[in-house]
Amino acid sequence: MTLSDWTRRGLITAAVNVLNESIDDALTLLRRKRIPSYLIRKVRDSCDSPKNNGSGYHYAMGILRQVRLALDKHILDTMEVKIGWRARQRKKVASLLKSGSPDCQRVSHIIESKLDDWVKSGYAFTVPQLRSYSLDFSASTENSIGQGYWFTLDEERENEIHLHLKLPPGINGTHHKDSPYKGKTLTFRFLDWLPRAAKQDRRKTQTAREKREVNRAESLIFRAAKFDDMHNQLMNTLKFQHLALKLARLKQRKDSPPKEIIELQKQITDLKGARRSAPPRLLLRGQRVILQIPFLSPNGSVSSTIFEDRKYSTKAGVDRGLRAPVALSVEKEQSFEDLVISVDTLIKNREKLRKHAYNLTSKLTRKKNNWDQKRSGQSYPAPILKHDRHVEALWRKVRRLDREIARQVASRTVWFCEEHRVKKLFFEDLRSFQGHAGSKDFSYNLTSNLWGKIIDTVRYMRESLGHSKYSVWTVSPRYTSQTCHVCGERGKRVEDEKSTTEKRGGEYFYCEKCEGHFHADINAARNIIHVQDSSAVPGRTMST
Repeated sequence: MTLSDWTRRGLITAAVNVLNESIDDALTLLRRKRIPSYLIRKVRDSCDSPKNNGSGYHYAMGILRQVRLALDKHILDTMEVKIGWRARQRKKVASLLKSGSPDCQRVSHIIESKLDDWVKSGYAFTVPQLRSYSLDFSASTENSIGQGYWFTLDEERENEIHLHLKLPPGINGTHHKDSPYKGKTLTFRFLDWLPRAAKQDRRKTQTAREKREVNRAESLIFRAAKFDDMHNQLMNTLKFQHLALKLARLKQRKDSPPKEIIELQKQITDLKGARRSAPPRLLLRGQRVILQIPFLSPNGSVSSTIFEDRKYSTKAGVDRGLRAPVALSVEKEQSFEDLVISVDTLIKNREKLRKHAYNLTSKLTRKKNNWDQKRSGQSYPAPILKHDRHVEALWRKVRRLDREIARQVASRTVWFCEEHRVKKLFFEDLRSFQGHAGSKDFSYNLTSNLWGKIIDTVRYMRESLGHSKYSVWTVSPRYTSQTCHVCGERGKRVEDEKSTTEKRGGEYFYCEKCEGHFHADINAARNIIHVQDSSAVPGRTMST
């Protein structure tokens, strides 16, 4: 970016000097629809920044477009003509400069004074900014170097990979021996940590088996196999790139051996059918640039080798609780297996950060409003900007905790279902549910419970284990918290498992008919299992 800015400044200075020396050239630039080629070459030759090749010609043409835009806007502003559309701005300026136009002389004087001001005081440069917050290569061609990115293995360091990016015109990069882009290369180095992570998970699996933690051992061995699969996808992508380039170069040679071409075509065909990663993305997050490489989900190909053939026949219901994020119940013949999932430490930290961020945001808003009233149009001072960055950092922490809470709850839910061979999993549908008036913290807890994010994460994890996308459903939660799962009669909420006195929002559920005490969230989860096929608990079922 710095090199590009230096080249641009040199070209703009040269263009301003050329136009100032000859007002006829400036008028020609503004009258014509297309920029004259002689003027482009004149600007390019008067500047030492660009090279005398095709790219230098295009750089000079882009600079003249930028100068013409600045002159057009200055002319229209001076003459108090308000036109927002660029094409109409061009037509208006060209019509003002037509020979015989009453305003031609005035516009020429405006152009001369502006160019003279730029020569004396300098052109009003703007600092180049990265306006797009992501750079996505997904629309590029996959079997040619024109795609803009290139992977190579580092010969000196194990498990490290170079990512070569093709720089746009105007930016001079460095020459890397493994890059096909020669001097137009920007190289990043990143660690392929997937083999190391798979090795660590296998070691943890052995420890879990020794402790007879079957559920944890299964999740670890599956994760290790998933890491190996992701590593293979990356290696297949890298190999596919290099073989495709080698084949293209062989076909360009006249004396290429046919056998080698046929062998390369066969290898490329095999790699096209193999699992490969998608094109990478570069994200700008604050002051950091993050590399994202999308991988294919296992979708059963990994789980089938780890778990072999499994028969799934049970059902499970999930209720959202206020005291714990998830209450899970699995129906097995005439009995139930229950689990209440809690991540209290993470939730407390998240709520603490949220409230702190809300308070700081309100203070920051007051400071900004006060500054705008007293110094309208001026940029904010350093203390306000620092305060703003602090608030943004707090919300980034909250979003990270959101993802971690959803991941932990979903992981425990999915692996509990795997342990009990759950075929279908039912969540309560809370998309249209609102807290009643005067519920105070109830509505806040409901919105901060990350229910939708948890369901999406569970669905993704279930599909990665080879389950159908229809294995996760949402059902109407109507009356599921007020109905006894044993007899179907309405009950009431009580304080504990011995109490029979109704208490609003109590932790336990009491049924007067069968005189049973149940955990309220577990009772609702058991009811959710039968919403779609029971008349006792009416509701509607739909897939997520």
